[in-house]
Amino acid sequence: MADKIDTPAFVTDEKTLQSDLELLRKIADQASCKLLYSPKACSLSTVLRSVNRQVDGFACSRRLSSVWSISSVVAPVRCTW
Repeated sequence: MADKIDTPAFVTDEKTLQSDLELLRKIADQASCKLLYSPKACSLSTVLRSVNRQVDGFACSRRLSSVWSISSVVAPVRCTW
C-alpha cells in the first residue's frame, strides 16, 4: 500500500472508523448518554461525514470555529456548547 500512496499522506481506515463508532454508539446507548464528536480531533470532511451518521452531535469549544469547521461538510449542523 505504501508504494501506491504519495507521501506525506494522512490515511484513515474506514472499516476501523466504522467499527469504533459502532462500539461507541452501543456503549452510549447502553449508558443513556449522548455520543459527541470533537472536530478538533480530526476535521477531514470525509471523516466528519462518516462520523455525522453515528453521533448525536459535535462538541466544540468555540461557536465560530465549530460552525466554520463543520458547516461546509455536515448538514444539519448539530453542535453542543
